[in-house]
Amino acid sequence: MSRSRAKSTASAVAAEAGALRLADGDALMRELSELSETLQVPAMRVRRGETLERELHRDTQALDRLLAIAEAGGTSRAQRDAITGLVGRVRDAQRDREQLGELDQYRQPLERVEAIRGELHRRQAIQISTHVRAAAAAPPPHLLKVLGPRPNDAEARATWDRGALIVENYRARFAPHLTPEDPGLGPRPTPGPHARAWHAFDRQLDPVLTQLDPTSLCDHAL
Repeated sequence: MSRSRAKSTASAVAAEAGALRLADGDALMRELSELSETLQVPAMRVRRGETLERELHRDTQALDRLLAIAEAGGTSRAQRDAITGLVGRVRDAQRDREQLGELDQYRQPLERVEAIRGELHRRQAIQISTHVRAAAAAPPPHLLKVLGPRPNDAEARATWDRGALIVENYRARFAPHLTPEDPGLGPRPTPGPHARAWHAFDRQLDPVLTQLDPTSLCDHAL
């Protein structure tokens, strides 16, 4: 029966993945936005519930082991203190879990959110890979301005390709508004999540530029 349920679950997951691959991208983005907004608080409650359930399972197992030792006799004071502490922790976790209420109703929509995000990430990865392949064949201005022409040497070419992947990854994920004339990662954003992403990708790009031209780092923060 368990194998049958597992097969049914796998079939359902495969069917949903197939449907997502055929879905319109804009429609998926709208659904994700609506679900994410609706499920923001429930998602936090589900995550908290899952954490409490893991803690309950761990502490209950530890308590069972110590109680078995106590029944056999000869427990130390430290073990008795541990039992008292675990009993308190289990009671607190049970109380907190009960206060969260029924959470199963949110699990399916939350799984839908994760499935949509996974499909959008898959499409984005394909888009980035396509951009990098096209850039290797005919480098666009935004790559030439920071990486220079694609080298003929195999090792240097691999380094150049790595730099192109970093730039295209950032532009696709965080700066789709940049034009081909905006070099590399584009201007440094104002402080915020995008600025943190910019600095993270900028740090990844620095060693690439050093390897391509050890004597002179290109300014990729124009």
